Amino acid sequence: MQSSGLPKHLPAPTVLSRVKSGLLVAAFIRDPVGALERYFMPAGRAIEITALRRGRVRQLFMYDPDYNRQFLLNTRNTQISQLWPATPRHSAAQRELRTQPLKNYGPQQAAFTQITDPYLSRGAIGRQFEDIRASVLAEVTGWKPGVHDFYTLARRCTERVAFTLLFGTHESGRFSAFGDLVHEYHRANWAAAARLFPVDWPGTAYRHVLDEAKTLQSYIRDWIRSAAATPEGRSLVQSLVQGKGHDGCPFSQGSITAAIAMLSWLSYETTATALSWATLLLAEHPAVLADLLDEIAANAPIEDIDANTLMALPLLDAVVKEGMRLIPPVPFMGFRTVNDTEIAGQALARGSRFYVVPQLTHRLPEIYTAPDRFRPGRWFSIKPTPYEYLPFGAGQRRCPGAWLAETNLKLALAMMLSRFRPSVPAGARFDRTYAVVTMPKNGVPLDLQPRDQNVAIAPTGSHSGSIYDLFTPEPDRPVIH
Repeated sequence: MQSSGLPKHLPAPTVLSRVKSGLLVAAFIRDPVGALERYFMPAGRAIEITALRRGRVRQLFMYDPDYNRQFLLNTRNTQISQLWPATPRHSAAQRELRTQPLKNYGPQQAAFTQITDPYLSRGAIGRQFEDIRASVLAEVTGWKPGVHDFYTLARRCTERVAFTLLFGTHESGRFSAFGDLVHEYHRANWAAAARLFPVDWPGTAYRHVLDEAKTLQSYIRDWIRSAAATPEGRSLVQSLVQGKGHDGCPFSQGSITAAIAMLSWLSYETTATALSWATLLLAEHPAVLADLLDEIAANAPIEDIDANTLMALPLLDAVVKEGMRLIPPVPFMGFRTVNDTEIAGQALARGSRFYVVPQLTHRLPEIYTAPDRFRPGRWFSIKPTPYEYLPFGAGQRRCPGAWLAETNLKLALAMMLSRFRPSVPAGARFDRTYAVVTMPKNGVPLDLQPRDQNVAIAPTGSHSGSIYDLFTPEPDRPVIH
């Protein structure tokens, strides 16, 4: 251990040997989410990866709540890591889309927040709750009984809600096509071949990224021109076109394009994945599912539920919290220092990187007993701090769309369970992949049957996949109030 003058309650980072650091890095590259608990957690609650150190430029991973607090509160000298990693040197479109407002800090970030807040704040969500409820109802009403890729259903539902809020119902004709463009662009960026072999040759994964970037850029630019020509109405596109940065100058076309792409993806994807995994967890825990079905039935009809009633349903709230504890939408958050700075007693040169890891914070045994088990009942007796439970970040680094995500997630889950009882088909496989969020690799196959129909429960062991590395099913354990 190294001495850094930290308070006694805050241990200094564990400095690993270059050999052990190298092994952790290799495991992390192969499987970022799986490596966290398997290799990083035993090494310490704050770790310096010496294999990646370059002079004074350091690499730190941390999941201790005190470290989380001190690092997440420091926004003055840090910026968030890149959302889309494929290198842009062969493409102006890829370079433009990677110029994301989330990477801003200081006055730049404040100017951007001033424009987005009217669409994403808690008050804005409350005022438009009826529109959100109508969007979810329209989607879920179209679902049919049978085995489906639930992730596809969840993505369409959460896209529709988020895009309606950001762009208005008058743009609904764009939602499906635009959502597909953003989704495909994101998945292409996170393909391993595109990042490891960034060669602009026909047929390569990297060329696919560049082609998707051009298509998405062209689509958004046409949208911007259309919004500029019709100043009436209200949408995020128009607000960005008419807005100004901290210097009083209008935003450039490139920055508007990047902002629309970034916010669109963030507005639905964390919710879609969280909804998919929460539904799988319920299907794997029929005793909990039965209690939640009873709670929802007691508050029917869900089609007319108001925001206050929805957000106050105790078991629904506990299920959502527990799902995002076990499988956080964002398993770790990467940041880069933009100036030499000191955080939590650690001297960090410009260009240093640090990672806050909710995936491991959410498994601290002194806060969460049986941390690998899905036990929503725990939320009736615990109240962790924002730095002990941080599925959407915390402090000034809390996701601005967190309230939209929580409302969207609870409403979609309640609306779906008012109609269907999900179960796991025999032989189903559930694999995860990392692409900023812990996403389904090949979908989430679930059997949706009418709510009042008895559903056969697949025997334990009849399904498989890497998602089970993150939790151990307890199908017969009831909710303990």
